[in-house]
Amino acid sequence: MTTVGLKLFVQIPVCSECMLCVHKAPEHACDRIIDIEEKQLEELKALVLNAQVKVKACEEVSANLENMLSTLQEQKDNAHARILEAFKTYAALLEKRQVYKFMCRTYHTICDL
Repeated sequence: MTTVGLKLFVQIPVCSECMLCVHKAPEHACDRIIDIEEKQLEELKALVLNAQVKVKACEEVSANLENMLSTLQEQKDNAHARILEAFKTYAALLEKRQVYKFMCRTYHTICDL
């Protein structure tokens, strides 16, 4: 293999000697790497830029989802606290009612004597 410039054959670098004997035109289209380097670099830069835009969009969506999740957690906690408070209130009312009924039965029992 010589140190003469490499050429690109179907996205695979090949030396000039291999191009003359193995990868002959017109079956194999080959370009010199130096000729397509700038185009490939621009395509790569465009891909990176596109990926960066998508990453930023994903990060924004992720932040919004985190905020929504936090809001939902707060709503869940508030609902749980209200339900627990209502339960305690009803339990206290039921207990008072049972005490009242017991007192009424005891009073009637005493009065019937």
